[in-house]
Amino acid sequence: MGLARLGPGKGIILGWSPFLLCEPGKVAARAVCLPFFFPEANVKRGILGKAAVGAAWLVACLASAPGARATIFDEIAVADAYIEGGAVLSSFVMVLQESPLRVPIIEFSLAAISTPVTVNSATLHINVSMFTTDTVTVHGYSGNGVVEVADAGAGTDNPVGSFSGLGLFNRDVVLDTDFIQSLLDGSATHAGFKIRGGSGQVADTSINPPQDVIPRLIIDYTVVPEPGTAALAGFGLAGMGMLARRRLRRPRSVEANAS
Repeated sequence: MGLARLGPGKGIILGWSPFLLCEPGKVAARAVCLPFFFPEANVKRGILGKAAVGAAWLVACLASAPGARATIFDEIAVADAYIEGGAVLSSFVMVLQESPLRVPIIEFSLAAISTPVTVNSATLHINVSMFTTDTVTVHGYSGNGVVEVADAGAGTDNPVGSFSGLGLFNRDVVLDTDFIQSLLDGSATHAGFKIRGGSGQVADTSINPPQDVIPRLIIDYTVVPEPGTAALAGFGLAGMGMLARRRLRRPRSVEANAS
């Protein structure tokens, strides 16, 4: 926080910046100069002037510090294949089956999300045509951007979403937010998903065009504010409270002499 005098007896302008102070006629690029003007005599006189400066300081801190903001992550898959008979095969339109196991695998890069964040919701957009009423389950795991044979067993005990119902259309599968949150909290580089379902379901998880069938991962998240934001607000409120308490404790005789 900086107090910049406009001149003897003219007044004071409050400015605040993490690194630079506001000066008369020279406003730092990152400083926040608020339109608050205080006659210098009033600033020196009692709690009202001090409280006004304190309030302006607090507002300046909150205005210049980064706060929470909602962000949408929407990315297409960076790796896809299906695994059958212990081999990784190129992904294309395939019929899901459990015996022998044939499962599509898709992975998404999480590099675009800078932590810490709070995940609000997550959705997996995939193209699966349903010809039976069997439920299709999505299993999640921490990937590496490459589909490997071992991924056939990854996430088997970690179902993170499911869907059912006959129809030929794209599916927006609601995912378990705790799973996505755990990946980001653990600094995972990729989110991996394995699609399993009863025989008769047809999946197209290819990352090649047409665009409307390419798997997409959509995450709605909120960036966690930096710790300094709350601290600045706390210091500001604490300082204003201390000034008010000191004012209340002053004897009346002192107040009369001060005026």
